[in-house]
Amino acid sequence: MNQAYLNVSKSLQNIVENLDKMVGSSHDIQHSIEEVASLSEESAAGIEESAASSEESVQSIEKVSDAAIELKQLAETLDQRVNHFTL
Repeated sequence: MNQAYLNVSKSLQNIVENLDKMVGSSHDIQHSIEEVASLSEESAAGIEESAASSEESVQSIEKVSDAAIELKQLAETLDQRVNHFTL
C-alpha cells in the first residue's frame, strides 16, 4: 500500500514538473509572438512611409512631364515665329 502512495506521489510530482515546463514554454511563445507583432508593426510603418514617398515621386514626375509638354509647345511656337521672319 505504501508503494502505491509513493508511485502516485511521484506521478503527481512529474505532472507538476511538466506543467511548470509547459508554463515556461508558454511564456517563451508569448514573448516571441509579442516580438513578431512589434516587428510587423514596424514593417507596416515602413511600408506606409515608402508608399507615401512613392506617391510624392509620382506627383513630381507628373509635374515634370507637364512642364516638359508645356516647354515643347513653347518651343514649337517660338520656332513658328522665328520661321515667320526668315527670309
